[in-house]
Amino acid sequence: CIAVRNVPVPRVLVVGHVTHDRYGEHVMPGGSAYYGALGYKYLGADVHLRCAVGSDFAHVAELAKLPRSVSRGELTTVFTNLYPTAQPRIQCVEAQAPEVGPDFVAHDLFEADLIHLAPVLGEVDLVRWKQRARARILAISVQGYIKQKGPAIDPQELATVVDGATAVRGYRVVQKPWCVTVDELRGVDVACASDEDLLGQGDLLDRLREAIPTVALTHGIRGATVFHRGRVIRVGIVPEVVVADVTGAGDIFAAGFLYGLTTGKTVEAAGRLAAAAASIVIEARAAEALPRLVEAEERAQKVRVQSDRDNFPKFPDA
Repeated sequence: CIAVRNVPVPRVLVVGHVTHDRYGEHVMPGGSAYYGALGYKYLGADVHLRCAVGSDFAHVAELAKLPRSVSRGELTTVFTNLYPTAQPRIQCVEAQAPEVGPDFVAHDLFEADLIHLAPVLGEVDLVRWKQRARARILAISVQGYIKQKGPAIDPQELATVVDGATAVRGYRVVQKPWCVTVDELRGVDVACASDEDLLGQGDLLDRLREAIPTVALTHGIRGATVFHRGRVIRVGIVPEVVVADVTGAGDIFAAGFLYGLTTGKTVEAAGRLAAAAASIVIEARAAEALPRLVEAEERAQKVRVQSDRDNFPKFPDA
């Protein structure tokens, strides 16, 4: 149960891999936990990042800007994201860093205002972390729990659906059924997921809603739906945004939503903040726009919210 109270500067622990994300010839830091940690930082939280990278990690200076607990393996997780026209994203992985466990974390961080488990490829064990967490809010991002390394990539085959994909190497990232039980999910306060995460997952949304008080589900340009203790809340988008790169949009939506809840906002106000924050990150490549999250509160006023108690018409395509 989320105890709503005003926390002006929440203490947040974010957990997951920091990755190398390929943009053609360039490699930039990425990953749900990295985007989330930066998002919380620029929104105003006191954030700590628990992550794993490899000895080949190329962005030590960027990582040094965040309070962190880092374990190192041989390799850093490396992703390439491809966006075919009118089709779901294709994600490719070249290498994978080790598991991110609750070791190397100061005891007091387990009692943060918010612990956000944000894996990219199954590197954060939910049950193990849940046993240690004493946070006021324990949240999960679903996407990293339903993905695994799949078959080797055929660059020529990829090139038939995405221009310029012949240089991509490694393995396709594929979905695996997340057979998590309702009992294993109990104790989580908030889950963040996308329509894409639920593809092929059977009754996963029902399990999430049965066990977790608040579930935020994003729909891309159609906004988001928040299921909160029997209520259904539709969250719109910021209009007239010029999109440069959608990478990280879901991660920043989650950070904005969870930051809002942790600082005492209503679910509706947290949804507005989340949509505003996501609209900012997509206006530049990778994490380049995140310092502008200071604009999110003002931009949130442009976001329309509809709850099941309202009488105005549904959003289009809801």
